[in-house]
Amino acid sequence: MRENPYKDTSKEAEQVDYAGENFIRFSGDTSKHAQAQMFAWEAQHAGVDVHLLAEPTKAEKLKVAYVGKKEDIKSSIQENILERYGGKEHLRFPPKALLLAQTEQYAEYSRTGKIIKGADKAVISSRYEEDIYFNNHQSVWGSYWKDGQWGFRCCHLTLRNSYCTVERSKDIEEGKKQVLRWL
Repeated sequence: MRENPYKDTSKEAEQVDYAGENFIRFSGDTSKHAQAQMFAWEAQHAGVDVHLLAEPTKAEKLKVAYVGKKEDIKSSIQENILERYGGKEHLRFPPKALLLAQTEQYAEYSRTGKIIKGADKAVISSRYEEDIYFNNHQSVWGSYWKDGQWGFRCCHLTLRNSYCTVERSKDIEEGKKQVLRWL
């Protein structure tokens, strides 16, 4: 029986007492022997007089020479392409430690997330520009809220693209003081 009689069950080959003979046929040097036999057949088809079982040393030497020449031709083709079109700088890779983003830095954290031992975390900067004032404003949009509308704290204007008038904000402040005096 070559196939595993337990293949439709959820049991692994290590869990059963008999797993068939196919796993023996495809383990160890059997795959290397099959590749050598295929090489000998292809060499015979190409006109080279070689037989794997009659002359195993000759077959192995021919296979080593064939693989070596194949690699040489492949590398020369690659070099010719790089010489003609360029791009050698794209073949250099950074070290694997950088690619996998693993470091040896040690840090211990408490239950609340604060660092007990080790280096502090780097501060994450926002992708948005902060504290950019435009149209002569001295505060950012959204720093003022009144009657359901956002505005600028410096001049109390609720129009987003309006030009800041600091004089207007002073007039508003004086008006508020007068109202408070009347009360």
